Amino acid sequence: LGRQLVVVAGLRPARYLSYRAAVRGEPAEGPTPHQDDASWCPPSYSDHSRDSSLRLAESTDYGAACRLYAQADALHARERPDRFRPTDQPARSRHLYDAHLADPDQALFVAEVDGEVVGLVRVQALERLEVPDVPALAPRRYAMVQELVVAQSHQRSGIATRLMEEAHRWARNRGLTQVELSVYDFNQPAMRLYAKLGYSPDSRRLSRKLNQGDSDASNG
Repeated sequence: LGRQLVVVAGLRPARYLSYRAAVRGEPAEGPTPHQDDASWCPPSYSDHSRDSSLRLAESTDYGAACRLYAQADALHARERPDRFRPTDQPARSRHLYDAHLADPDQALFVAEVDGEVVGLVRVQALERLEVPDVPALAPRRYAMVQELVVAQSHQRSGIATRLMEEAHRWARNRGLTQVELSVYDFNQPAMRLYAKLGYSPDSRRLSRKLNQGDSDASNG
């Protein structure tokens, strides 16, 4: 999706118990696993276009979703070759896509313009249980925006904002009071979008490269 698309990495709390999160959702009867922890987010932002329509994704949207994911994957392979690589395979397996649709603890919404799928957002309801080995960790329920993608041809038309608003609505209907996402530092436009939507920094994950002959003596 051009240079403005970014990957977003989700969190990995110690233990999850997902709860019912279908469109009309109700409490789940048992635990389900956290599906994945990587998402994509377009930085475009606009308030003045309402030409798109939103709906829940269907099985027949698989091809369109893969095309969106492929655009995002290609960008990440360029920007972060240490973590992503080019591929000519389908961007997501059919099994994974159908699992997302079937999971009652998450929702995948698509945006359409003139019958064409031009964007998607996947949001998941999560709950961290008590962790007896780490009693300081408080139980919590929240929503995680796992994926957000808008086709380059329809960026800066308000679609990303509408998709995020739909994810927020879905989370509120589940009784959740907090929504989270992650974004790579290289995508400053995405950070500006999220700031306009009310997001603020919560924590920061740091990294550094290790090379032979490095010395940490000067770091104290």
